[in-house]
Amino acid sequence: MRSLLRTYGTFITSIILTSVILCLSVEWYGYKYLPSKNFQVAEVYIPPGTSIHGIANILHTQGVLERPKAFVFMARLENVTKYIKAGEYVIPTNITPSQLLQLLRSGKVRYREITFIEGWRFNQMINALEKNPYLKHDCLGKSPQEIMALLGDPEKNPEGRFYPNTFTFARGTNESLILKESYQLMKKELAKAWNQRAPNLPYLSADDAVIVASLIEKETAVAAERPIIAGVILRRLHDNMLLQIDPTVIYALGEKYTGKLSKEDLKFNSTYNTYLYKGLPPSPIAMPGMASLNAALHPADGQALYYVSKGDGTHEFTATLAEHHEAIHKYRHSVQPVSVPWQMINREKGKPS
Repeated sequence: MRSLLRTYGTFITSIILTSVILCLSVEWYGYKYLPSKNFQVAEVYIPPGTSIHGIANILHTQGVLERPKAFVFMARLENVTKYIKAGEYVIPTNITPSQLLQLLRSGKVRYREITFIEGWRFNQMINALEKNPYLKHDCLGKSPQEIMALLGDPEKNPEGRFYPNTFTFARGTNESLILKESYQLMKKELAKAWNQRAPNLPYLSADDAVIVASLIEKETAVAAERPIIAGVILRRLHDNMLLQIDPTVIYALGEKYTGKLSKEDLKFNSTYNTYLYKGLPPSPIAMPGMASLNAALHPADGQALYYVSKGDGTHEFTATLAEHHEAIHKYRHSVQPVSVPWQMINREKGKPS
């Protein structure tokens, strides 16, 4: 009888243990492989160096995990804690804890974008980087020379040395890496364009071409006009004429520029003021795009030495000063006399005179 009872007790114990194990297995399977309840798509950032407990708590706080301790146990049980990669993840709805762990191991982080625009100055690029909340601001407070030192060219003026483009990056990337990518891309594209330049150009180096390209970039947004303006600039240089390009004065004025050039502005003493100093300005005045750079390296033939705005974004090009006066009268309707030489009254953007 006792033997029978022992057998019966063992049987009952086995059933209970089996039931417990089965329940735990079902519970574990449900946790591991079934989606979390009431879960929404989330963007979660895991900072570098975060422990598995920290990761689980972040996921729990963001509503991704209901049971962070179970997630830690699962990660440790599968011995994958050291393979989880930091970064920003887009976590979809209906994801299971097991899939979530696989996602964090995969390193398939979200990539952000930042765009540098043709015609921007260097300080506009830096401002865009500093305002981006997803970058690590390792250039904050540094001078242009210190930033260029980070890029390996401390003696270079940064203006116009960067390639306008859209760059992708993972959250937490150093902003200096974005600058370096843009800087190296500009060097690469400039070298390629320089090697394919038209013959007999007057440039002493590719840097001169970048300066002219920056002038073209600020003078017109009309693709067909870029090579024509390049031709005007080079002919004026050849004839030892002042370039008289308004954006160079605006660049020289910096924060003093009020939005409209005055007669006094045109007298502002700066080597960038092409109303006062002959030749090219000391450096580019903006970041040129490839269209402007190609125009500078492939200027259009012609006789034009002047151009005036038509008021619709395009320009009237003329070869003589008399024709230029007629164009001014035609498109401005009247010419206000000023106490400076006629060549200096042309104040609208993009009209050397």
